[in-house]
Amino acid sequence: MKKVLLIVLFVIILGAGIGGTTYFYIQNKNQISANEQLAQQNAQVQAQLNAIGQMVEVYEVSKTVYSGNEILDGDLVAVSVPASTLSTSSVTDKTLLVGKHYRVDIKPGTILSLDMLMDEDTDTAAKFPYEITLNSVPVSTVVGDYIDIRMVLATGEEYTVLTHKKVERLLNDVTITINVSEEEQAILISLFNDLGIYENGCLAYVTKYLEPGNSDSIAFYPVQHDMENFIRFNPNIEDTTRCINETLRDHIDEVLLKYTKDDNTTQSSAFMSAMKTQLTGQLAAQQTWITDNTDEDENSVGENGGASTSTSADGNTDESTDTSTDQLFDQKVGEATDQLEQDLEAIQ
Repeated sequence: MKKVLLIVLFVIILGAGIGGTTYFYIQNKNQISANEQLAQQNAQVQAQLNAIGQMVEVYEVSKTVYSGNEILDGDLVAVSVPASTLSTSSVTDKTLLVGKHYRVDIKPGTILSLDMLMDEDTDTAAKFPYEITLNSVPVSTVVGDYIDIRMVLATGEEYTVLTHKKVERLLNDVTITINVSEEEQAILISLFNDLGIYENGCLAYVTKYLEPGNSDSIAFYPVQHDMENFIRFNPNIEDTTRCINETLRDHIDEVLLKYTKDDNTTQSSAFMSAMKTQLTGQLAAQQTWITDNTDEDENSVGENGGASTSTSADGNTDESTDTSTDQLFDQKVGEATDQLEQDLEAIQ
């Protein structure tokens, strides 16, 4: 019996040993297989990393920024990306960013590239703030935007007056402050003269740049002929060709006169009619005053109905024919008449 128990115990131990050995063999085989798969995966990852290349730092913005604004150091956040993903416009040097200006609006998470940047207006000409109020300004216009100013004629012809001007201030959505040079100031004066004289033949409006860095448009609006000599002899204006184009100005004047002749004639006639009415009233008032205040010899009459007198230095009393008031009035009327004739000649 004891011998049987020993045999059974031996069989159990032998089975356990064989089972354990088999288990560890299988586990070891599986581990080897797993290790081989992991090594293969690591090799694939390493191959991918080798293909990607080293990681480098680029920059994105930490908040929404707007076109035209200067790039500040505090706007930028460094992020790491594979070198192989960089393009020729990628920026890895922060010093190439700070101090530039955003060409477009940019949202957080957008990696900056050179085509999103622009230099600030580098025009070194003397500048003055100039306020303009135009017929049409894009409703989305804000301070910092870049605009063109254009004039369109009744024929549909469109002339670029000024290009790539930064909005410095904006009032009531229609009055814009920009900085201008001497040439540009003269051009704007001419533009507003056109708008005032030929208000039904032309209008001016603003176009806004979606990307301020794209400033390929060329201004070619010429000043009025009456301003050309002023432009030529103004020592502060260096480039007169920017302002003067006599042939093009002839064409613009022809169009403006063609489409506004009747309107101008009506307006001028009304103005001159009012001037004549005013002058006629002045003449009538003068005649009434003379009738009431002079005798038949056109001598001034005092309050007592007699001729006015004055006492000379030797004490003698003489009649005075004081007509200084009449003479002054006649002078004023004569000046007004001369001016009226000049205005009529100008209109004709």
